[in-house]
Amino acid sequence: MKKTILSLIMLAGAMSVSANVTEMKKTDPIRQKITWQAPAAPSNGEGEIEKIYLAYNTPDGKEHNLICEMPWPVSADMFVGGDITEEDINFDGIPDLQVFLCFVDATGRNAIYDGFVWNTDTHTFLPVEGYSDIVSPNIDVESKCIVGREISFEETADVEQYEWRDGKLQRTYRRFEYDIYGNKGGETIDTAWDYDDDENITKVTLFVYNDGDLQQTLETTEWLEAGPNNKEEVGTLSRNDINFDGHPDILVYLGQYSNLGLDFYDAWVWDTAKKSYTRVDKYHEIPCPSENPEKEWIESVSAVSFSQSVYLRYEWKKGKLVLTKKENQ
Repeated sequence: MKKTILSLIMLAGAMSVSANVTEMKKTDPIRQKITWQAPAAPSNGEGEIEKIYLAYNTPDGKEHNLICEMPWPVSADMFVGGDITEEDINFDGIPDLQVFLCFVDATGRNAIYDGFVWNTDTHTFLPVEGYSDIVSPNIDVESKCIVGREISFEETADVEQYEWRDGKLQRTYRRFEYDIYGNKGGETIDTAWDYDDDENITKVTLFVYNDGDLQQTLETTEWLEAGPNNKEEVGTLSRNDINFDGHPDILVYLGQYSNLGLDFYDAWVWDTAKKSYTRVDKYHEIPCPSENPEKEWIESVSAVSFSQSVYLRYEWKKGKLVLTKKENQ
């Protein structure tokens, strides 16, 4: 349960903090005996808040200072941040600090915080790198992860999961939820990404819904171990009719590879008889595929060197994509 231990109060021309500390968990004697000063978040010459300043004293009489950087300047008249709550951010059983900075937008649903963890060796609070990148963080003590959830005006949600690895908070999972309130009806597809320690995408998962009910889960790991040149674009979803039956199919961008700029995709086509999507065998091996609706085939033109390229043509035969032409250009 969260415990508010400090809150900012508006004073003339500046913001000060009331040192209203609640009882803390007795897991570290030094942590328990901390005393707080009255830090502030003064406005700059343009009447904006850029930083929140916190200060505390340890039992040895030393003063320690913490600075929270606002993600962007916030008008002092609109400033609602500054509340500090006691949270076990790194799941070591000792209370840490979470500082409310501001809201992302006017909805009041997407909050940004700064985070500080207690270090038992130095008896100080240390800033958590990248904590303010997590929107509306939820501390999941049972699963030992932090889950952020940003809700857009379009009734979508960007959900990110972070875990502690080698002393750092790293993103391990991300999911884009398309229709969070179930108002759109029909078919919707959510996309999720798994990450390794270097935040490279290791798996892309699609959740296919119909009127809010999960119909299929589709996964791909193709090419991802090779490390694309543009990993930030991996997992992009497209709805092209690649088998020309009038029903939009599913393509997932796997990234661009080699210094020749070869783009690859994985694909699933709609199976009317099964009323589900079927993966297109070896579609991920076609470099730079494109649809030719007039001829109803898939074409590929890819460079094999800086002076030569290869043309490939694929046609649908009995429900399968078959290579029917190959030539050097």
